[in-house]
Amino acid sequence: MIIGIIPLTISFLLSISSILYISINHKRLYTSPNYVLFIFTYFFYGICFFLFFYLSLETLFCKVFSLLFWNLSIILRIINNSLLFIIYSLTLESDKIKKNLLFTLCLVAGIIISLLFFQDSTLIIQTSTFNVFIFLDPFLIIFIVLFDLLILIFIFAAHMKNRSKIANSNVETYLLISLLLFGIIILSFTCYLITQIFLFSEVSNITYIICSIMNIYVIAKNPHAFIEITNEINEFIIFHKSGILLFSYNFKTGKETDENLLKGSILIGINHILSNFINKKDQLNLIKLKNQDLVFQYDTDNGYAVLLITNQKNRIIAKAVKNLMEKFNEINKELLGKIGNASTLIDVSQFRNAKELIKKYFKPYI
Repeated sequence: MIIGIIPLTISFLLSISSILYISINHKRLYTSPNYVLFIFTYFFYGICFFLFFYLSLETLFCKVFSLLFWNLSIILRIINNSLLFIIYSLTLESDKIKKNLLFTLCLVAGIIISLLFFQDSTLIIQTSTFNVFIFLDPFLIIFIVLFDLLILIFIFAAHMKNRSKIANSNVETYLLISLLLFGIIILSFTCYLITQIFLFSEVSNITYIICSIMNIYVIAKNPHAFIEITNEINEFIIFHKSGILLFSYNFKTGKETDENLLKGSILIGINHILSNFINKKDQLNLIKLKNQDLVFQYDTDNGYAVLLITNQKNRIIAKAVKNLMEKFNEINKELLGKIGNASTLIDVSQFRNAKELIKKYFKPYI
């Protein structure tokens, strides 16, 4: 369709450029799983869905091919909406996806896909300009509408549940705008499926293009916008096995923490853990408290450990700790080797270079 050339071309160029940008800059984007999922959404929806949807409307093809293109576009739309639900859940709830909600969506999606390929479930009417698709099976459109509503309800509920945990007001505003646009995309296309009024589909597709442009702009400007925004780190402590506090940083104040400000019970507990686990094969790596996780990472070669206090451990934090320790060892290897030598006085202020490493590797949490 000539009318579909413009949105199809824009969507193709935008999706391909976005996929390339995310792929090339994956390290700067902290290798969050959300960015991998974004690649899939750009591919499945921005490229494949747009292609099959506009091909299905063309009167040049026989009805068999038109129906195949139509069914594929519906399936790709389901996949895309499911991926966006997962992205939103991971962003708000830190690696958590409620299995019961995902199971419900998969169940409804499975019913839709099975109904799509039933004989005579959809009627094609060829007009002089484009094809019109009428759902003969009422259950098919009912389950499509149900799936769309469940997606919106689940995402809205997740947002309302976690909005108070979002520290950055700009990110919260962006998420609200995304939720609004996502709602327009889903509901306008649902209206098109029900009424077959072409204007509704164009509203949906144009809104998707606007939303995609906004997403890639936010990713480029703020690479950590989609990294578990409700997750936070309270304290970062580096201790030597001899009991010396090498460095401590408080994420809430953005300043180094003086040893005198750390509670004596905490220091005793850390020293006990270090002395008992640092040279053992089976090391204690995580202590889960009611509202906090105590994350331990050991370096047996250099005789020190990192303690990180967070509301919840996730893969982004684990990787950041690993990267920081590798760089910390590279910078301070000689100095670390001198600790424990009775004839050598150690100035722990020399380990303040850890602050710059924290700013580099923990930027999303500062």
